[in-house]
Parts: sequence; structure tokens; C-alpha cells
Amino acid sequence: MNNGWYNYAGGIAASVSNQTKIKNCYNKGEILATSTGRGCLKAGGIAGAAESEVFGCYNSGSVTANYSNENTDSVTSSGGILADCDGTVSDCYNLGRITMLGNSGYSGGLVGWLRNGSLQRSYNVAPVQSETGVAAGLVGRTGVEFSVENIYYLSGIAPNGMGVDFNRKLNTDDFDRSALAFADGTILTKLIDGRSDSDHPWANECRYLAFTATTLPVFKVQSGDAHTHVGGEWQSDGENHWRVCACNVVLEKAAHSGGTATCVKKAECTICGAEYGDFGSHSFGTEWNMDSQKHWHRCLLCAEGRSDEGAHEDRNNDHDCDVCGKTLSECADNNSDHKCDLCGQQLSEHSGGTANCKEKPKCELCGEEYGEIDPNFHTNLKHFEEKAATETAEGNIEYWYCADCGKYFSNSAATEEISESDTVTEKLPAEEKPQKTEPKTSPKTGEVADPFLWAALLFVFCGVLTGAGILCKSQKKKRADK
Repeated sequence: MNNGWYNYAGGIAASVSNQTKIKNCYNKGEILATSTGRGCLKAGGIAGAAESEVFGCYNSGSVTANYSNENTDSVTSSGGILADCDGTVSDCYNLGRITMLGNSGYSGGLVGWLRNGSLQRSYNVAPVQSETGVAAGLVGRTGVEFSVENIYYLSGIAPNGMGVDFNRKLNTDDFDRSALAFADGTILTKLIDGRSDSDHPWANECRYLAFTATTLPVFKVQSGDAHTHVGGEWQSDGENHWRVCACNVVLEKAAHSGGTATCVKKAECTICGAEYGDFGSHSFGTEWNMDSQKHWHRCLLCAEGRSDEGAHEDRNNDHDCDVCGKTLSECADNNSDHKCDLCGQQLSEHSGGTANCKEKPKCELCGEEYGEIDPNFHTNLKHFEEKAATETAEGNIEYWYCADCGKYFSNSAATEEISESDTVTEKLPAEEKPQKTEPKTSPKTGEVADPFLWAALLFVFCGVLTGAGILCKSQKKKRADK
């Protein structure tokens, strides 16, 4: 290329003024522009520069700009469609690799330097590289007045979509798209942008291009190349699965189906094996789990799931939870009545205490009497020593007397009972003394005999008379018998 001040190279034209339009053109040849002069170097797949409209064009040839002059005042640029744009580029695409060598410059997949023009409904899928300058998937550098709309590049072919945006107008993430989006019609829809069929050059479906070995949006006049799609491994997202042909066409796309979701694992699609949908319900067991306050059914698959959770209840006062059967308390007899204070169960019988001859035993727990008295156990025996009888007083034997039952015993073990009279010994008989004989004298006149004496005499007299009468009757009977 000429080493003059302005050096332009393009597949259709080197440079186009505002009076000339480029429509429905394409370039498949390699563009190689080199310069060692002090001037600028511009290389584009369709044209080096354009001030007018470029419409319905594509480039599949590689574009290389090699500027080796040390002059840093000059600007070098390269692009898949245009190196410099002061007009309008719309409905175009680039398939050729873009490379910038030598001194720094601006390389873009569609336009190297978008000065004051516009770029609309176009895409680039070819790599963009720069040895020391700026490389961008769509535009290497923007000017002061420019606009872009519905422009896209293949993810990974360049560091970003827009290289140097002096006005910082653009969010470059909006232009980055996957190969699938280019092949499945997503980008094609953006390119058509709702226009009628007569207002745009795009075919209504993406087609296979052997040059790139991919399926892409192409123009109506391009029939595409013969190709049989072959699906690869299953791919999926949360809702669908599909296979992808090597040309990036999506095959057999369908919603996941089959499988059963659980609380720990989503359903597994029976076609692709991917998990999908939401987690399923818990699977609760029938065995009760419990702590000191609550009971619940635990999920058999996870540790978090619980159902039928509730507080323990013992409404029937049997010490067990009415729902889960957990023992909540033990029987207790705090009021000492031998029964459980809660359920009324008999816990014990009367016990303890000692019976005697007067009282029944008293329960050591409740204090009530129970059972029978013990007539042979005396706790209040009193001992009486033997006392000899005298002529004037009775005596007694040695004996024991129970003050509780009032019985008498002849031994200290209180096993030989006696009567009270058995304890008494009679008085000793009085000793007889000789009496003095005194002459009998008649009572003196006027003396009255002792009345007891008269009574005794009368008693004797009556006895004599009775005896005589009985004797007389006996003799008369004997005589009558003879």
C-alpha cells in the first residue's frame, strides 16, 4: 500500500464519500494493508472509510492492518465492515478475522472507528486482535456523536464489545451473546427488529455456513450449505434439555419430564438425567420423635422436616402423653394417703407401727390405725413385790399388772394370766389365849342383857323345838308302819 498520508484499503472500496452508498455487497477476499509512512492506515472488509450508507453487506475475508511507523500522531484502524465510519452501517455482518499489527490502533469486529455515524442491526462472530492497540468485538473506538442499536458479537472473541468509548455511553455487556443465540434465531429476531419482510435483507431462518462450520443469521439471497445436524451430549437448564450440533444449532429441545422430587433432591429427568423443578414434599415416618416438651413425626429423608408437632398433653392423668405415649411423670404420694396424687393408683399399704394389748398399730406413713390389737404385748406392766399376810391384813403374791388392759400375770413375760383374787393371800389366823373363869352371877335387877346374846339364845331355842318336832313325826310314822 502507498505510504502516503492517507492509506485506505477495502474489499469493495477503499473510501466512499457521502454521495455513494454501498448496498447488498460482500467480500470473501483477504485484506492486507501495510504502511511505513507517517500517514494514517485504514483497512476494512467492505471499505476503508465511508461517509454514506452501508446496507446489507457481509465480509468473510480476514482483515489485517500493519502499521510500522513510529509516528504516534496518526490513527490506524481496521474493521470487519469499515475501518472508519461517518455514515450509517446497518444490517451487516462479519465472519473474517480482524488483526492489528505494529503501532497502536483501533480494531473492531464491525467498525474500527465509529466517529459520528450510526451502527444498527449487525453482528460479528470473528476474532478481533491487536498487537499493541485496542481490540473490541464490535467497535474499536467511538467519537463524539454516534449511535448503536441491536448490535451483537460472539462471546469470547474479544475482550469486550466497545473498545474506547470516550463519552461512556454504552454498557458493553448488552452486546455479548452465545453461539447458541446466534444459531437458534434469538439474534435473528433482534436483527429483523419487527420489520416487514420487504424492509430487511435477512432470511427468516438461520442457515449453515461451511465457511464457519456454524449456523448463523444470513441474508435471503444466501441459501446456506448442506449440512446434517448431529446432536451432542445433553445440555440443560432448570426447565429444558437439548442437544447441540457442532454448528451450534439446538436439537431436541423439550421440557424436562419424569422422575420424582423429594425433600432432598429435585426430580431427575428420565430423558437427560438432569435435576429440575422444585424440591418435593417430606416423607414422614409413623414413629413419634420427642423431647421433654414436644413430639413430632420426623422426615425419613432429611433432618429438618417435621409434622404433627405439638406439646405433650396428659388429660386423662395417666402420666403418659395422650398423643405420643411419652412418660411425662411418675406416680407420687405427696399427701401420704397411699395413692398417687395424679392417677389415684394404690401405691402402698399401711405399714409400720406396733400393736399392743390396747391399741392397733399406727401406719408410719399416714398415721391411721390398722390391723388388730396384740393381746399378748403389754407395754405398761407394773410389778408388785410379794407381801406377806398378817393377822390383821391380807398379803399378796408377786405379780404383774397391765395398766392398759387391766390383766394380772404371775410372770414378768406376761404369759401366765391370773385373776385379781389369785394375787391375794388371806390374813393369818389369830392365836388362841386361855380365858379366866369367873363365877356366874345372875343379872342384877334392873340390868339389861346384851341384845346379841338374847338373839343367840332365841335361835338355839327355836332349833331345839324344830328338832323335837321332826323326831316326834318320825316315831309316829314308824308305828303306823307296824
